[in-house]
Amino acid sequence: MSTKIKIGYLPILDHVTLGVAAHNDRELFERLNIEPQRYENSDALGSAFASGEVAGIFSLFPFALKLFREGVDSRVLLLGHREGQSLVVREEIKTAADLKGKTIFIPHKYSTHYILLEKILQQAGLRMTDIQLDIGYEKITDVPKKFASGEVDGVIIAEPMATEIIRNGGGHTLTLSRDMQKHHVDCIFVARQDFLEQSGEVAAALVDSLVRAGGFINSYPRQASEIAEEFLGWPKDLLLESLAHDKGHILFWDLLPRLEDFEELQRIAVEELGLWKEEIDLSRWIAPELAQAAYRDWVIDLRKNTKDRGRSRTVPGSFSDAVVLFHDALGANVRITGLKLILPGSAYPPGVLRNPYEEGALGDFKTGGAVFELAGEEAKAVQVFSDTATSEPEFVLLRLNQEQLGRCLTALGFGQLGTATSVQTELALVLAKETIVTWVEGESVWLRLSLRTFRFLGLLLGSS
Repeated sequence: MSTKIKIGYLPILDHVTLGVAAHNDRELFERLNIEPQRYENSDALGSAFASGEVAGIFSLFPFALKLFREGVDSRVLLLGHREGQSLVVREEIKTAADLKGKTIFIPHKYSTHYILLEKILQQAGLRMTDIQLDIGYEKITDVPKKFASGEVDGVIIAEPMATEIIRNGGGHTLTLSRDMQKHHVDCIFVARQDFLEQSGEVAAALVDSLVRAGGFINSYPRQASEIAEEFLGWPKDLLLESLAHDKGHILFWDLLPRLEDFEELQRIAVEELGLWKEEIDLSRWIAPELAQAAYRDWVIDLRKNTKDRGRSRTVPGSFSDAVVLFHDALGANVRITGLKLILPGSAYPPGVLRNPYEEGALGDFKTGGAVFELAGEEAKAVQVFSDTATSEPEFVLLRLNQEQLGRCLTALGFGQLGTATSVQTELALVLAKETIVTWVEGESVWLRLSLRTFRFLGLLLGSS
C-alpha cells in the first residue's frame, strides 16, 4: 500500500487516542500507511475531510453531523472520548445566574459546547440571548490567551486549555460538562464511506488500536501524557494534570457509539438552538459494528493495586460474561455491549483517577455482583465480585438463550414480550420497584436482577 491514509485531528486531549495508538502500535500504523494529520481548527479539519484529503477525522459530533447532512458520505465508527469539557469563568462569577450579560466563548457554533451551554443557561433560568457569544478561533491553542486578554468572561472548552487557563490565574471551573449530562459524547471518530469501502480491514484495525489506546490512557495516565506531549505539543505536566482534573473528568474507557447517546443532543440542536430545521435518522450515520468487535475481543484487567496489576493493560482474553459495570461516579449502571471485564475481589472501575501519579490509580469499585449462566435447570456462578467482606452479591447477571428468556419472563408474569434481535435492543421492565434490564449479545440475552428476585425466580422455575 503506497497511498498514505491520513487521519485528521486537533491538538487537544479529546483526540489523544490517535496519538497513543500511533505510538503504541507504531508498526501497525507503518504497515497500513496510517498517518495522523494535525489541523489547527475545525473548519480546516472539515474542509480536508470533505475534499477527501483525509480518510477520517476526530471531530466535534455536531460539526461532523453538519458535514454529513451537507453530503459528505461518512460513518461514525468510534467516540473520541466521553465528558471532559469545562466552563471556566472569571473569579467574580460564582453561579450560572451570574453569566447574564457576560461574554462566553465556545469553539464552534456546531459544537457540543453550544448544546451544553444551553443546558447550563436553562438550569439557571437564562436564555442564550441573555449572554454574548464569542464563537470560533484560528488556532485552538490560542484560547487561553483569549481568556487572559480579558476578551471574554468565560470559556467552555476542552482539555488541556481549561487547565491551562486555571493555571494562569484569574479563572476557576464553574461547572463540568458531566454535571450537565453524565457520560455524554463530544468528539467522535468519523470516516469517509469511500475509505470504508476500499479499506475496510484497515478501518477495523485502526478502530481496534484506538480502543486499546483508550484503555491505556486510563490505566497509564503518566505514560499517556508523555506520549501526548509529542503528539499534541502541550507540556506533559499540564497534560497529566488535565487527565487528573477533578478525579479524571475526561473518559476514554467506553468509546462505543450508541444511537441513544446522540439522539438527545440532536434534539436540543434542532428544537432549542435551531441548528437544523428537523432531525434525521442517525442510525444511517452511526456504525458501531467495528467498535463492538474491538471491545468483544478484549478484556480490561481491573485488579486493584499496582503490585497485583504488574504491567496490567488491556489484553486479549476469553472471559465473555461480565458486560455490566456499576460506576459509582456516574451513579448508574453503564451498559457496554461486548466489553469483557475481569473484576476479582475489590476492583476498580475505569475513569476515576484518585492519585494520577500512581500507575493505574483509579477509583474504588462501590458494589458487588455475580454473573450466572443457566446450565440446564441450574444456574451456574461464572464470576462473583464484591467490595464487602461477604461474598453475597448485590445483583445478578443472568445469561439466557431465547427459550430460557421466555420461561423466565413467563414465570415473572410478563408473558411473551417478543424476541430481541439487536445488540442495541433493551427492555426496561419494572418489578417491585426494581429495574430488570435485558439486552442481547450474539445469541444470548441478559437479565440484571437483584439477588432477591433471582432467588424468587429460582423458586418459580423450580415449581413450574
